[in-house]
Amino acid sequence: MSTHPIDQLVLVYNADAGLASALQDSAKKLFQLNGCTLCSITHGVAGERTEWKECKAAFGVPVAYFHRDDMPDDLRAATS
Repeated sequence: MSTHPIDQLVLVYNADAGLASALQDSAKKLFQLNGCTLCSITHGVAGERTEWKECKAAFGVPVAYFHRDDMPDDLRAATS
């Protein structure tokens, strides 16, 4: 079995990019409504969670973030 090193972690938020979407997600967090699960893991109402920052640093690889509406075409093709 061959191994392939992980050189980057790619995360895709189940939300659209932009201020309106960010405000909507913050409201969902405040009212404990179902929103983007990845958003809840990585961000609180006021910004990136401290726990996530520590976890991300422990990965030891770069982390790339995309929203469902701003993914590069090659990533979109790989995830559909």
